[in-house]
Amino acid sequence: MSYNKENGYGSCQESDIMSPYAKFEVETCGTNGLVHIRSCRNNKYLVRTRIHDPSMDAAAEQEEHWIIAATAKKAEEDQTKECCTLFRPICVSLEENTVRLKHVQSGCYLRVCPNSDGSNLVMARHTRIDGEKKMDVFKFFDRQSMLTLPKYVALKGHNDRYAWVHTNSRAPFVHLGTADPGNERVTCEIFHNNDGSIRVKQALYAHRFWRCNMGDSRRIWVDSANALNLETAFKAMQVGDNVIALQSLASNGFCMPVSVWGMGPVHANSLLASSPSIVTQTRFQVEQGFMTSQFSDFRYEIENARIYDEEPFLVGYESDSNFTWGDNTLDVKVKYTDIKTRSWKNSVSLKLGLKTTYKLGTTPIIAKGEIEISTELQNTFEWGETNTKTLILEAATKATVPARTKATVDLIATRGRCDVPFTFTQRDTLFDGTVVISQQTGIFTGSNYYNFEFHTREEPI
Repeated sequence: MSYNKENGYGSCQESDIMSPYAKFEVETCGTNGLVHIRSCRNNKYLVRTRIHDPSMDAAAEQEEHWIIAATAKKAEEDQTKECCTLFRPICVSLEENTVRLKHVQSGCYLRVCPNSDGSNLVMARHTRIDGEKKMDVFKFFDRQSMLTLPKYVALKGHNDRYAWVHTNSRAPFVHLGTADPGNERVTCEIFHNNDGSIRVKQALYAHRFWRCNMGDSRRIWVDSANALNLETAFKAMQVGDNVIALQSLASNGFCMPVSVWGMGPVHANSLLASSPSIVTQTRFQVEQGFMTSQFSDFRYEIENARIYDEEPFLVGYESDSNFTWGDNTLDVKVKYTDIKTRSWKNSVSLKLGLKTTYKLGTTPIIAKGEIEISTELQNTFEWGETNTKTLILEAATKATVPARTKATVDLIATRGRCDVPFTFTQRDTLFDGTVVISQQTGIFTGSNYYNFEFHTREEPI
């Protein structure tokens, strides 16, 4: 399930499980099993919405046009309102991780309704389950447990040799045989499957996937064009900051270098999916599969931002006393430390030790409880790292202090965090000189002080 970025309508037509439009966060509501479901891309909640069509009569409109959409800006728990965003998950199969979703206010089950245009909209208009076609059964995947790899990588084994393709054989196969990450046969292209597994293509063999050949000691060949073949599917498991193990879904064994007897020394360190567990030899360090990467054309989706974790803070104060017998007006200056944090990230799980830098002259900030774009001198940032900017500033005000009184002026501010979706252009230059340009999405996360107010406390002297 995903949503249409133009109108927010929920549908089941997204083929990429890693799509940002198919990622949702489940927020529990109390202890009664009810939940809110929020899109992680546009930060809107799923809500049952009526689509108005003047050409339909009232009965047909009520029957046909109740749709689920990611359009609610806030969670609504009042079950008497049509805009209620509460759902009740009803387990269908624990083993298969499938559920039905019941909209609490209407009592209707979410159901996929195939259309001739292929939109497969998610409706909520039936109070009975679909026992025959089961178009109301949804399978959930835990995105946090899925490892998201970069598109182009190099895999280095425990022996400091990279996985590459050996060609002097009846079929090309993978082994750990070069210390040069720039070798034209090293770069791997990663494809993510809808069950969280991956498929791998190797440089110079871009038309063929890795395959666990069950008939050849589970050796990894590079000879399959079939993306549906189970022998081409692998599960990547993170075992370190930028270290993974690869498990074949066909053999259930982990990939490791093994010397194949009878084949000559050139076949030493052939990659076999044969280890029953994760050992030293099954660990691969993931490195960048390109020479350079450049980011540009950042566009923030302010309309899809969210502000959260808002708290009041005392950021500074200044005290003064009036020892006279009349009121005094004082000029008060309060110094405070202004702290801003900001980071730009995409969905890739591993950092790879890559220090990608980019220059930006605009940054989202929270101002008066809303997101604004702040223009500043162009700065250089590191991708995925949190940048903290600290300044000593001064705020001024006037305070009237009564006679024989000590006045303390407190500067109170709200500190909050924000998530702002953005798009950008990524330009990767591979080791063979190929330039790959792609449109990517990410999330900006920042925090800062805003809504500054002065409050005066008085005490007699």
